[in-house]
Amino acid sequence: KLQFLYLIAPPASPAGPGMKRSGAALLMPRLSAYTPGASLDPEQAALYDKIKGDREKTGAKAGFGVVNGDGSLVGPWNAWVGSPVIGAHMERLGYHCRHGNACPADLYEVGILAVSAEARCQFEWYAHEKLARAVGVADAAIESIRRRAAPAAAEGLSEEQRAVYAYAWELLESKRVSHATHAAAAGRGGGRTGHDRLGHDARLVLLHRHAAERVQHPAAGGLPLPEPEASE
Repeated sequence: KLQFLYLIAPPASPAGPGMKRSGAALLMPRLSAYTPGASLDPEQAALYDKIKGDREKTGAKAGFGVVNGDGSLVGPWNAWVGSPVIGAHMERLGYHCRHGNACPADLYEVGILAVSAEARCQFEWYAHEKLARAVGVADAAIESIRRRAAPAAAEGLSEEQRAVYAYAWELLESKRVSHATHAAAAGRGGGRTGHDRLGHDARLVLLHRHAAERVQHPAAGGLPLPEPEASE
């Protein structure tokens, strides 16, 4: 696990103290490009095909591709192929959270955007901003989440979306969730729906360290989220 996290963690920024890393630097992939053919062992090839087959369907719905020009997978998926044992479990967890989830799609996407914004996960935001719009999340709500607005001040959210956003926001800000916030979010749909949604938020928080991964970002016109200042 430590070896896998080392693979996705970014190197020290060449920028000086207080300077922001450039978008151009972040666009440079840090990992090897795992492409079909001789460069993949059987486990890697099987995982590549599984990810590509499923995520292409999701990408087609929202208008984003899942394969770079060199044939490698975009976003965190290239890293998963590089470590196929761990990557396969992460892929299955992600698949079941999306396709086996009783949570309404708009609430699911609000939770993803909240974690992506806090973690500054550029690719996750790029993809799920499109998916959120496709399932009816308002532009004003998406912009509020991008700015990491406090739940009470966030615009454009339905009552149900605000409860979900408040849960994710509180968890990410304080690493704790109050009884009132939990009850409001878990009660949206009740039973399995509530548990599925809260479980999905927990999964996102667990995996949000992928925000640190240096991957090719396919969006034109710069990165969609602000980058943190470089540490000394």
